[in-house]
Amino acid sequence: MATIKLTRLKAINNEDNVGCDHPYLKLDDAVVWGPQRVCEEFDIDLAVGRSFSGAVTVELWEEDDVDSDDLLGRHSLSSGSGSVEFTRDGAHYTLSYSIS
Repeated sequence: MATIKLTRLKAINNEDNVGCDHPYLKLDDAVVWGPQRVCEEFDIDLAVGRSFSGAVTVELWEEDDVDSDDLLGRHSLSSGSGSVEFTRDGAHYTLSYSIS
């Protein structure tokens, strides 16, 4: 059994053209953080951890009121540490993580 720790989310560019985003993170289809109001160039310290076997899927979504939520990206992780980027729909976010 391994444990993933999500440590920092950096918003470089918002997905929404006007105003701030309301992103949320999922690990294997379960919401583990957010939605929270985030504007461009925000750095958010996270303290999210979860055990898993094999690999874990990390997704970043942007909550929308009018239509369905937007998937900003998906990554499958199984070991190591570093960061992944989410760049769909004009957004640009970086998520730092470590797996032990």
